[in-house]
Amino acid sequence: MNKIWYFFTGYWDEIIISLGAIVVFGLLLIFNLSKQPHLLSGAEVNSVTAAHNLDFSNLHPINLLYNLPLHFALRLHSSTGSLRVVSVIYGLALLILLYAVLSYWFNGMASAAGVALLATSSWFLNLARVGTPDILFAFGSVVLIASCMLFLHTRLRNTTFILFLGCLAALVYIPGFVWLVVGVLLWSRKKIFICFKRVSNYEKVIGLLFGLAILLPLVWSLSLHPDLLKPFLGLPNSFDKPLNLVKNLYNIPLTIFFRSTANPQYWLGNLPLLDVVETVLFIFGVYRIVKNHKKAEPRNVFLYGILACVILVALGGPVSIAILLPVVFIIILQGLLYLWGLWISVFPKNPIAMILGLTLVAMVLGVSCNYQLRRYFVAWQGSPTTSQVFSHSFPHFDTITTSKEGVLVR
Repeated sequence: MNKIWYFFTGYWDEIIISLGAIVVFGLLLIFNLSKQPHLLSGAEVNSVTAAHNLDFSNLHPINLLYNLPLHFALRLHSSTGSLRVVSVIYGLALLILLYAVLSYWFNGMASAAGVALLATSSWFLNLARVGTPDILFAFGSVVLIASCMLFLHTRLRNTTFILFLGCLAALVYIPGFVWLVVGVLLWSRKKIFICFKRVSNYEKVIGLLFGLAILLPLVWSLSLHPDLLKPFLGLPNSFDKPLNLVKNLYNIPLTIFFRSTANPQYWLGNLPLLDVVETVLFIFGVYRIVKNHKKAEPRNVFLYGILACVILVALGGPVSIAILLPVVFIIILQGLLYLWGLWISVFPKNPIAMILGLTLVAMVLGVSCNYQLRRYFVAWQGSPTTSQVFSHSFPHFDTITTSKEGVLVR
């Protein structure tokens, strides 16, 4: 009890700021959630249908982490807001976990700046305010990083081991994440083995049984439905020609930095996902990560992001580019810190220069956040192409039929 009181009294200012940030970002995510857009997209209608038709005697493992909570949300209240609130919850959890991850590497102010950039990004808002499972790719990336850090860098080995195995087992339900989980286990096998030996035998048994219990429905479903194996592995139904694979690989940086392909459900026109400020910071961030060999973990996150990009996104399967969202913004924060370090090295003890530098950073970040918010809430929401995509009414399951394309219509 004394330790808890000491924690709250010693860090009361940071706790209040963190809670305030959670409230602000939560309000940002739920602001006019059911009215912007007012109607549903075809993908959202499919999400409603998949969650409504969830069969507990034969659970469909693909995107179960999304469909299962959505099923209960729709049971409580069947509406557009209930459909999209699941993505909001995952988005808010992503921001909290990302702040925890960044706080391990950087100071609190830098971590808050990185989270603010991501939270106000139109890329993130389009994922976290639309009722589709794509938010799972971004959320899963952060959970994978956070769970590994928690187990490998804490003294509470027994408790965190159970949580670590539970997170890894749950992440496997996201399409393609089995490769990332296996990759992490192989990459950090020496550190994981050392930490594993420090776990008590009782917690080892509990943790292994807990992980196997989570994986059991997945293994059972895949054995009954082998056709689900490809989407489970993140593979396309049919492999395209090698030229198309190269084209998909080329489109990834093109979409992020230069010119995106038309996808009005998730972004505006052909605008890139990042703005000019974020692109410049990303370039400096890559330079800092490559140059700074002492901090291995941020560099490994960068390398794993590239690996996920090459293996999963470029294949053209169910894995979307959203899987790169957290990694991209971690690199952007690295770029911001690199430029700030250059400024401090020139003016190490000048308080006026310090205030001027902080003001310039706040102005640059403010311009970027304001642009991204207006791009989402004004430009994207009011775009005619957005209205064309979000043109479906919320389905009533006593009057709907299924079309040949799999989209339910009234």
